[in-house]
This record gives sequence, C-alpha cells and structure tokens, in this order.
Amino acid sequence: MGAPAPVSTLAEQVEGPALAIGQVTLLRSKQRPLRLTRGVWTTLRVMVENPGTVDVDSAVLTGRGKGIRVRKAAVGQVSTRWGTEVEVAVKLQGKRRTSALRLTVRGDGASATTTLPVRRVAPPARAVPGRYRSPDRTVTFRVRNGRLTNLSVTMQMQCGSWPQYTYPTQTWTFPATKIPRNGIIHRWVRVRTTHRQDARLLELRVAGRKATRARFWLEGGYCTGSKFFRAGRFAN
Repeated sequence: MGAPAPVSTLAEQVEGPALAIGQVTLLRSKQRPLRLTRGVWTTLRVMVENPGTVDVDSAVLTGRGKGIRVRKAAVGQVSTRWGTEVEVAVKLQGKRRTSALRLTVRGDGASATTTLPVRRVAPPARAVPGRYRSPDRTVTFRVRNGRLTNLSVTMQMQCGSWPQYTYPTQTWTFPATKIPRNGIIHRWVRVRTTHRQDARLLELRVAGRKATRARFWLEGGYCTGSKFFRAGRFAN
C-alpha cells in the first residue's frame, strides 16, 4: 500500500488573498462572553489577518446580531506579513439579556466570519466627583458633572528618527470628555499645535473611585508615546 495522502490543516497558507479574524478585545482585554451595557456605543478592537499569499488591498468589517447595532468599519490593506487592527463600535439594544455578535470581514474576494456570545450587564457605579491621580503621580484628572476633565499625563516620548532617537519626558493634556453610562471612555482627538497636528487617544474604565485599564497614546510625527496607568480618587 502507498503512503496515506497528506491531510490539509487550517495552518496551511492559502494561494491568493485570504482573510481571518483574530482576537476581539475591549480595553485590550479578551472577553468571552462580551459584556455590554444596553444603549451605549462601545468600541471593540478587532485583529484582521491574511493567511494567504497576496495582500488584500481593501477590506471592510461589518457586523450584526439580534438586538445589536454595528457601525461598518474600513479595514484598508491587510498584509500577509502582519495583521491590521481595526476599531468597530457596537451597541446593545432592546430587552434581550443574551445575544450573539457576528463579525464579517470582506475584501478582494476573500471573507471571514467570527461569532461572539454577548451578555447584557448593568451600568457600573458612577464615577465619584473629585480629583484622581496615578500611584506615581504622573497622571492626574478630575471628575466633574459626569465628565473627565483636566487630564495631565507626564510620560517618556520617543522623538526623532533612527539611529538618533531622543527620549524626553513631556507632559500632555486631553479635552474634557463625557463619561458614558458604561464607564468606558474611548476617544480620539486631533490637536493642532504651533508646528504640527498630533493624534491623541484616551481609553479607560472609570467607576466609583477608580480608573482602570487606562492608556494615553500620542503620535505627532516627530514624537510618539504611550502610557498605561490606573488612578484613584484622593481627598482634596
């Protein structure tokens, strides 16, 4: 008898363009089930990969589910060499306690789908008004009238170009931002300074007297930086 025929596996590379959906995270944390507060737009990060041999030039991510709204997101190019992370906003509606979120990515004739169980959760305790700071005091902000204000972040930046990088410590701010019912802030802003325009991202969960899973990120062309932190309310 001859040797048995080889068995193909999912790990084998597809000839031509291909798509696959990797991790889906909320505040950089993988959740299963996905816990959503009803009536609030929540931003998820979805990793889109290409296990094929040809880059996908343009892909789009869509989603659906019973009692779930999803905003279509442009993924753009998906290389065979690295994944592309895209943000997609979802909202749980109606009275259902459980549902399923079906995400689909399509582009250049390729497609992929994944399904996540969804569970409705109650809103967390509202953020207590007052002053907050990180344990190392490099991050401070206020909670006032349901808004996060006066954010100040001191962090090390990477500036210049290789091989002449410099690493100055700089302090940055962020505009006042409303705290949603689910306590999760995920907001991009563009700020124009004297010499350039930079992009800033603030993401965190603030509830009760604590801010957790927080990150401030800035990219200004010449300098970039990212700081992960947590913070708590302290007496004035």
